[in-house]
Order: sequence, then structure tokens, then C-alpha cells
Amino acid sequence: MSGAGAERRTPPAWTASGGTIDIGTLLPEGEGGNTLANAVVAGGRLIARVSGSPFFGEPHPFVWTRDAGIRPVEEAIAAAGLSVPEGLRLTNILAASADGTVLLGQAQDELGTLKSFVVQLPLSAYGP
Repeated sequence: MSGAGAERRTPPAWTASGGTIDIGTLLPEGEGGNTLANAVVAGGRLIARVSGSPFFGEPHPFVWTRDAGIRPVEEAIAAAGLSVPEGLRLTNILAASADGTVLLGQAQDELGTLKSFVVQLPLSAYGP
């Protein structure tokens, strides 16, 4: 997929009933970069990782389900009644438990220092 001269790549999901599905991107229109799927769990029902260029622009960690689509991981965290601590920006999802209830990722504090995070979410936080 491309737009405004910026190349964008998005990963597909595959289902036996629907075949290949483009999961989309969180990248703003005109921003190039990749949407990468790092954690494909729960029998392919949950995909997580990051959208964005590793060198330019803002990373956008995401979760995807077929019913709710692609959305910022912060929305799933908020849906579970949790919040990201002040001054911390989530930058990547690196792994997930087999059922998708635990996410492991990277974050950055206001000084740019990389941090690790682990969050436990109920499956209901990912949407319908």
C-alpha cells in the first residue's frame, strides 16, 4: 500500500473461512513505514506489534482482532480499566502469551530511556 509518496507495508492475517485479510495500519496518512506482526496468538485471533518506521516518525504499538480491527494498545489497556503511567510512552509489543492475556513490550520515558513492560489484560479488553 502506498500514499503521498511514502511506502507503507501491512501484514495479512489468514483464516480458513475468509482467506487473506489486510489488518490495516495505525500510521497517519502520508507517513511511510511498516506495520509488523510480532505476536500472533490465540489461534490467530489476536495480532500485536507496532506500526511505524524504526528510524523516522512515531511508533504506534497495536492490537488487532478480526471483530475490533487494528487499534492502539493503549485503548485495550484502558478498556481493562488500566492506564499507562504518566511520562511513559509505549513503543512496541514484543511478545504475548499463548492466549493473548499477557503482553510484553518496550516503552520510553520522557528522557528517552527504554523500559520493558508487562501488562495482563482480560480478552474482553480487545473488543467484541
